Amino acid sequence: MTHVGHCQCGGVTVTLSAEPVDACYCHCSICRRSTGAPLIAVVVMPEGGMEITLAEGVTLN
Repeated sequence: MTHVGHCQCGGVTVTLSAEPVDACYCHCSICRRSTGAPLIAVVVMPEGGMEITLAEGVTLN
């Protein structure tokens, strides 16, 4: 099953074409500090199982 998601403006689309290898929550100090959140969700995908598509004119920093 393929899952597709995108950011609020639609400039970035993520397509998942495989099942995740693993998933977990991280609450280490580095993840908390970099996001400002108490934890983050992490999903590990197999190589080639995720595609990121950018709309014209969109860049990732």
